[in-house]
Amino acid sequence: MALRVASIAATIAALRANDIAITQGPVSFGESGQVSIFVRNPDRNVIELRGREQGVMQGVTRYVP
Repeated sequence: MALRVASIAATIAALRANDIAITQGPVSFGESGQVSIFVRNPDRNVIELRGREQGVMQGVTRYVP
């Protein structure tokens, strides 16, 4: 499942504040400016949280499946 978020930086801060582990990311999928992070729910399903046009962010790597 993928969900769009307004801000990857704010989403990362909220996840960390609630002790929710980021399993991968932040990653980019090209030059589109979209950055994603991945988490797992309690049933271990992957959830992608994607922000559009995030600008320059530190620590972003290219997505590798």
